[in-house]
Amino acid sequence: MFVSLSPRSDKKGKRMNSLMKKQRGGISLMIIVLAWLTASILIACSDDERDDEVSAIRVEDSTEVLYSDGTLYYRITSTSPLEVAVAKADRNVVNVRIPDYVRIDNTKYKCTSIGAQAFYKSEFLESVYIPNTVESIGSTAFAYCFQACINIPDSLKSIGSWAFWGCSKLTSITIPKSLDRKSGSA
Repeated sequence: MFVSLSPRSDKKGKRMNSLMKKQRGGISLMIIVLAWLTASILIACSDDERDDEVSAIRVEDSTEVLYSDGTLYYRITSTSPLEVAVAKADRNVVNVRIPDYVRIDNTKYKCTSIGAQAFYKSEFLESVYIPNTVESIGSTAFAYCFQACINIPDSLKSIGSWAFWGCSKLTSITIPKSLDRKSGSA
């Protein structure tokens, strides 16, 4: 029996050759997409100087309009310059990375503060990364966060009263030289 390894010349063979070419094209496209996704992930995971940014959607609160990224809730504090504060957090949050910027309705706001009681009684909170864009921490912002490890950036200028009250397992905190004002009971 004779088996030909060359492409077929009849109609059925032409269809098969056409399908094979399409499959090769599809595979090539898939390889390109996978390479692009891999490069995108590597760039996103690199620890370079690019800004950390999240998108937030509008949520109605009983007293004010807030914007949420799913874990943190933000309040617009200024429209010139464009600034937001972390207003509150999901009480079951464990590890938090506060972003440098929050995108709300296609507008980029700088995150410059952590509001009063933002993480109040977040009992499961273990770590908080605060970016260098944050300049103030409000009163009782981290009160009763029993296990929290909190990174305070050099950009911080003020800490509100009782900000770390009841943080019984907070073993150390470094106060930056940039701090202009702190309450006697911070």
